[in-house]
Amino acid sequence: MLRGFPPQPPPPAVRDSDGGGTNCVEVSDSFPALVPVRDSKTPDGPALVFGPSAWSAFVGFAAGR
Repeated sequence: MLRGFPPQPPPPAVRDSDGGGTNCVEVSDSFPALVPVRDSKTPDGPALVFGPSAWSAFVGFAAGR
């Protein structure tokens, strides 16, 4: 687990779901050089951690789908 990822994301964190509200991910912007992403159903579980440029590339790719 990434130390310092808050138990519940701060207000600027983004949560997105599959439309049914059951498969959510949370993204924190609390770290200037990291973009941690986690499953909202398991907030104490593992988080994926991206660098800012990798996150931008991922979001750009996903937006094109």
